[in-house]
Amino acid sequence: MANINLSQKSYVDYVASLYFNACGVKDVKFTPKTVKVGDTDVVLIHISGVQVTTGVVVNVDLWPRNNASAEDIAALPKSIDDIEFRIGYWPVIDENGDTKLREGQPKWTLYRTGDKTVTLSGEKREFGE
Repeated sequence: MANINLSQKSYVDYVASLYFNACGVKDVKFTPKTVKVGDTDVVLIHISGVQVTTGVVVNVDLWPRNNASAEDIAALPKSIDDIEFRIGYWPVIDENGDTKLREGQPKWTLYRTGDKTVTLSGEKREFGE
């Protein structure tokens, strides 16, 4: 299946439930959790499930694209119905002088629970290499 890229030149956004369904992952669950990074509370989304064609267990935490406020953290539900995540791309020049496209780690951008769609209210997080 070819990946589509309609208008974004430097990233692609995905609806997680549909993405994992297309990968044959069943019983997908999205669970928020908060971790401390230095002095900052960071909201991770834990994704679990099983890829039925291979038996691979999905067990991954996605970092957020944006920072969370204290209000964002206080409002976190215990479980989440779905999320959207983004994978960024940028050109780099390799040791031969050729331009290659580099792919970033997926970052979650919003979550859905019930009829609510929620994004974190802070600025874009800065990540080191």
